Order: sequence, then C-alpha cells, then structure tokens
Amino acid sequence: MQDIEQNIDEPTFYEFEIAYDRLIKEISNVSDGFGTTAHNLLMDYLAFIKGVRRDERLEEMQERRNSGIRN
Repeated sequence: MQDIEQNIDEPTFYEFEIAYDRLIKEISNVSDGFGTTAHNLLMDYLAFIKGVRRDERLEEMQERRNSGIRN
C-alpha cells in the first residue's frame, strides 16, 4: 500500500473516492439476481464501457486506414 501512496496523486484519488462513493450509492438498488455487490457491478460496467470505447476507437482507426487506402 505504501508504494501506491507514494505513486498516486492525492487530489485525483480524492476525486475518485467521492465519485466512487456516489456511483455505489446510485447503483445500490441494482440487482442482477446473483447477489453481486454494487462494487462488482460497477467494476463490470467499467470493464464493459472501456471495451465499448476501445472498440469504437479501433473502428475509427480502421475507417481512417481504409479511407487512406482508397485515396
């Protein structure tokens, strides 16, 4: 933990902590039917969104590459 503390920007972490607490509260009533905690649901959602955004970036790169080939 000490290594993390020495390598993390405290103000950024504080903002993250506030946002995390707010998001956990917002999704506290969400149920997937498996008893998944709000934290795990949030992490699953984060992974999902990051994947969607990655795919969008890859698609944009492919479109740029394809348009360059056609020109």
